[in-house]
Amino acid sequence: MTSRSGTRLPRGPCPKYHGFVKNKLTRELAVCGLSAVRALLDRNPDRVRRFFLAESLLPEFRTVLRRFAERKTLYRMVSPEELERLAGTVHHQGAVAMIEAPEVPDLDAATAAGWAARGERILVLDRLGNDHNLGAIVRSAAFFGVRNVVLAGPSAAALVTTSAFRVAEGGMEWVNLYGASDAGELARRAGPSLAILGADHRGSRTVREALSALPTGRAVALVLGNEETGISPASRAACSALVRIPGTGDLESLNVAQSAAVLLYELAAGAPAGQAGTGPGRPSGPSAPEPAVPRAPRPERPPASPRTGRPSAPPSRPTGGRRQDPPE
Repeated sequence: MTSRSGTRLPRGPCPKYHGFVKNKLTRELAVCGLSAVRALLDRNPDRVRRFFLAESLLPEFRTVLRRFAERKTLYRMVSPEELERLAGTVHHQGAVAMIEAPEVPDLDAATAAGWAARGERILVLDRLGNDHNLGAIVRSAAFFGVRNVVLAGPSAAALVTTSAFRVAEGGMEWVNLYGASDAGELARRAGPSLAILGADHRGSRTVREALSALPTGRAVALVLGNEETGISPASRAACSALVRIPGTGDLESLNVAQSAAVLLYELAAGAPAGQAGTGPGRPSGPSAPEPAVPRAPRPERPPASPRTGRPSAPPSRPTGGRRQDPPE
């Protein structure tokens, strides 16, 4: 396959699904799945280096393609097989955007101290081991307005993959990711005004009970541990309390992504208005979201025929003109 600029694009057998899909030569990451791609194009369109789509999605993305043409960003309509090769998965949903491989910046003292001073909510993922779980947790964090996520552990940045973006359903465009060694590093950088709660099924209190014991407006970090081993000793030592999700006791615990959704709800519900997170965006500074497009009014029901009492047949729709091709 050849691009519009004449550059020969790499070919090869369609790989098995592995989730990473990082091109080491171009330092690119594939973002696929319609929700993830739409959020990327709405909030950070300038991050897109190349864009590939199925012909069936042309009407939806025509305006985006015009913008790409204006700034000479490569785009192409390709086959489902080519989309699968580019995305590394059959779950591309007809659109693949190639972006520069994201880098997770190290958490610095000024950022952590700012969170503490503003009384924000922070999520710490301590040695998480699965990129699908990262995506699901980021989706929940974005939904509940927890904007700052700290990936703790030596290989945490490797979890930021194509799969994580896809499973997050657009949530990656609404959170800020930072790296740290463990929750103890966050505690040292943020200072004593930050309360740290660790999720553990053996915890003595619920999140709601732990929050009620804290002064109003105090910054709180929630720590979730590894899927198998839980919170590391270093992060556990930094926790001021261990919290649990009350259940029937028939099962010991929930999956980490399920636990995150429940605990993030409690964490956000206990935050003062406007203090759940830092607001939208990533550390690189995303563009503001575009205003929602108002829906067209629903057509009125045609009046009933005086003879039959049934609604009159609607007037025939005019035939459309020739479909406009995308800009070259």
